[in-house]
Amino acid sequence: MIMKLNVGLFSFLLGGLLLFAGCSNDDDDVIKGNTPNEQIVSAFKKQFPDATEVKWNTRNGYSVASFRLPQNPTGDTNEAWYESNGECALSEIEISNFNQLPAAVQEGYNATVYATDGWQIDDIDALTRQGMALVYKIEIEKAGQEDHDLLFTAGGVLISDKIDTDDDDDENVPVVIPSAILDFVHQNMNGAVILDFDKENNEFELEVTYKNAQVELYFTLAHKFLRAEEEFPESDLPEAVKTALNEYTTQWEIDDVIRVTYADKSIVYVIELENKTTDAEKVIKFNPDGTLI
Repeated sequence: MIMKLNVGLFSFLLGGLLLFAGCSNDDDDVIKGNTPNEQIVSAFKKQFPDATEVKWNTRNGYSVASFRLPQNPTGDTNEAWYESNGECALSEIEISNFNQLPAAVQEGYNATVYATDGWQIDDIDALTRQGMALVYKIEIEKAGQEDHDLLFTAGGVLISDKIDTDDDDDENVPVVIPSAILDFVHQNMNGAVILDFDKENNEFELEVTYKNAQVELYFTLAHKFLRAEEEFPESDLPEAVKTALNEYTTQWEIDDVIRVTYADKSIVYVIELENKTTDAEKVIKFNPDGTLI
């Protein structure tokens, strides 16, 4: 009778320990060693047939594969995040050498101030996110400065320059764009290629390529369209705006011209100026009829 009681007590304690361990993993939102369903495994093998040292875990509801590829056998591991239906929400492929980047991306980075101002490249990844174009993320650092994350298109255009404020090493996670925002793009900018999506200053910002132009779309947190911003050629400014600018360009030179189109279809031209002698900067705004705002 005593032996049976001890066995029962042992089983109870063991079960409690296993339950405690399971709860601990759930709290971390990482359960190592999980093998996903066959649909996910099949999609992964098709996408990365040369992958080795594959390890699966779950994170934020996704099945995540960590693995190595022949082009970076000794570098950091790569990752791919999958939904339960086998759709890849994000792949993060390590690029171990700057020279492995496409020539256009190398040129794009070399054209930035960081390339000549003592900044060092810490990490490079190729990011493919569901419904979005391939981008290259270059993480840079400099003593005494905050780290920066730079995003480049495959064509070498710098589309994002942000201070890296994350304490977590796992910075790259799937991006979920609200369906209402996607519907707006499909209905109003058919054929647009999505490059980046973020939340900033209590607004959603969606960056797209549309008709060979880079356009930034802004939405409220309730997904209502606010405005579109795009760099605009000075030569294409309305004549009234060009005339109004004449009084400024004797001492100032035009740095950038941005056309802002609001939800009510109204347009404002934002002109960024730089003083020719002092390097001071200022911004002026005009209505299409040349009226200074």
